[in-house]
Amino acid sequence: MAAAELRGAVKVSARLDWELMPLEGVGPLCFGMRITEVAAVLPGMTELRRFKAAPFSETLGVEFGMGRAKPAVYAYFIGGRLFCIAVDAVHGEQCSGLVDQPWVGRGGRTFPNDPVMVTE
Repeated sequence: MAAAELRGAVKVSARLDWELMPLEGVGPLCFGMRITEVAAVLPGMTELRRFKAAPFSETLGVEFGMGRAKPAVYAYFIGGRLFCIAVDAVHGEQCSGLVDQPWVGRGGRTFPNDPVMVTE
C-alpha cells in the first residue's frame, strides 16, 4: 500500500458516521438551530469563517473545521436559523442515510437509482 493510500485509510477510519434525517438535519445538526447551538454540537471543530452566501444576501454561511484546517462542515443560516448543511467529502464526517450506504467519499455512479441526487 502506498503512503498516500495509507494516510487516506487512517483519515477515513477516524471519521464519525452522521445519518441524514430527511427534513430534520444531518448527524447532530438540526434545521432551525442557531449558530451557537451548531458550534456547541460540533465537538473539536471551531468556526473558521463567516461569509455571505451568494446569490442570496440574507443567507449567512459559516465554515467549521478542526483547528485551522480546511473546512469540514458548511452551515447556512437565514434569520439566524440553520436551513442548509454541506459536509466536505474529504475533511468532513461520513454521511449515510436513505440508501443505507455512505455518501461521502464515494462516486455518484455507485448509488442505486433513488430520489436522492448525487453529483460528482
